[in-house]
Amino acid sequence: MSDQRNCRFGKMLREKRKAKGMSLRELAHALEISSPYLSDVELGRRNPFDGDLLLKLPIILGCDSDELTAEAMISRGSFTLSTIDVSVKHLAVGATLSLLWRELTYSELHQIHTILKGHKNKCQAV
Repeated sequence: MSDQRNCRFGKMLREKRKAKGMSLRELAHALEISSPYLSDVELGRRNPFDGDLLLKLPIILGCDSDELTAEAMISRGSFTLSTIDVSVKHLAVGATLSLLWRELTYSELHQIHTILKGHKNKCQAV
């Protein structure tokens, strides 16, 4: 049975795949998953991708990663931060953010978002 939140991500994914001119089979092959699995995600029968699949999508589809990631996280109702190969400071900031992010004002969230977008842009320029 499909979930309305999953359908939003699936619809966005299908639109971006078609805009790229890729068949379902071609995208499934590029992601190294089965066509039925991809079809189920697009139809909202399965949860949106996370992890490596979510990282590969914008590269393969040539689209903005923020939009897909945000929609996947909204659809899932949660998100995770990788704690592999990060410093103690990374862990502390991630843990603090996960505990307090609902308490942040819109202005504070905007400041954090601006900082992170600037960092992302620097990384992409390298």
